[in-house]
Amino acid sequence: MDNTNPSLPSLFNSKKKKKRVRFVFDTSASMYHFNYADGRLDRALESAVMIMESFKDYADRIDYAISGHSGDSSFIPFTAYGKPPVDRKQIATVMSEMVTHTQFTMRGDNTLPAIREAIKDVAKEPADDHFVIVLSDAHLGQYDISAEDINKEMMMHSNVKTYLIFISNGDRSLKELQKKLLPGSSFLCFSSQSLPNIFQSIISSSIFK
Repeated sequence: MDNTNPSLPSLFNSKKKKKRVRFVFDTSASMYHFNYADGRLDRALESAVMIMESFKDYADRIDYAISGHSGDSSFIPFTAYGKPPVDRKQIATVMSEMVTHTQFTMRGDNTLPAIREAIKDVAKEPADDHFVIVLSDAHLGQYDISAEDINKEMMMHSNVKTYLIFISNGDRSLKELQKKLLPGSSFLCFSSQSLPNIFQSIISSSIFK
């Protein structure tokens, strides 16, 4: 994302409250395990760095936080609202914490509870807009997670716009599941190389809209 884009500041001129955003990254054991095959963890970290770097100039307009989910927990805090990383050292610390969690977490999945917790969390405070963006590489069918289950969580707060990014893992059932999800709410990542671009596309078309 180009921070120097002169059109971006004008998008917020008429706004009185900040936009409130929670990014939820998959920090499960599978992210670490499959990173050697397709670089998914590396690309997720690249996406997180892009977010932290891009939002530096908009601290007075966007309040964001980054958390993770894994087999251990549906909510692993990495950054807090109002306290974004401001330099390379702080960003590197966040990256290190994310990688460490993937190395030592138990196997399992908390994608659905993570969506629920993120939506509840972001909706706690008033804002111009509320956004949740969740990344998951889970085989959802393996954990009996249906499109109906996901839609139910996403409709919990009508004022929260929720976007889901699924790393496909060659799981063909994801295409069928996506057809049943709320229109425009989900993105399938078939190549980890495209992950940062998907994040950037969502941010540009929604948060910076």
